[in-house]
Amino acid sequence: MAVRDTADKFRFLESSSMSYDLDFNLDEVQENEYSLIPAGKHRAVVVSVEYVDGYGGEGKDLRVGVSFLDGALRNRRMMAFLPLHNETDWRQAKGRQSLKQLVAVSGIEGFSNYAQLDTGKPIGVHVTHWKNKNTGVVKDQINAFVDAPEASSDPSASSSDIPF
Repeated sequence: MAVRDTADKFRFLESSSMSYDLDFNLDEVQENEYSLIPAGKHRAVVVSVEYVDGYGGEGKDLRVGVSFLDGALRNRRMMAFLPLHNETDWRQAKGRQSLKQLVAVSGIEGFSNYAQLDTGKPIGVHVTHWKNKNTGVVKDQINAFVDAPEASSDPSASSSDIPF
């Protein structure tokens, strides 16, 4: 049976003779503390690039994953979604501007394929915070790609090896 959607999946599981028991207690699972990436410029490296359906199925986005290189943020990851094809003109313009910034700070000449963005070269990301008007939740986002700031002078924050 092909499982097409969530409702089909549940009907399939209900009709299945298989039983799935949890072998752990959810009350013993520790909470994952989410903390915002501090606003400002940070050194990072691109670790993944993927062309995906846009938010809500609208258009196409370039999903760029970065890993931070210094200090307490070292090896922490964050995603930037660049809407390259979108029905909303300002979103598409912002996404294309961000891609242009990323190509420039990555030092890529003759850009023709998003796979070229995974250079291993340190870049700068400018992180900002915004508050969701409906929920009041504050989130962080990559607002711009910039030249890489100087490496941290803290020896424990060495970023000589790339975290992948």
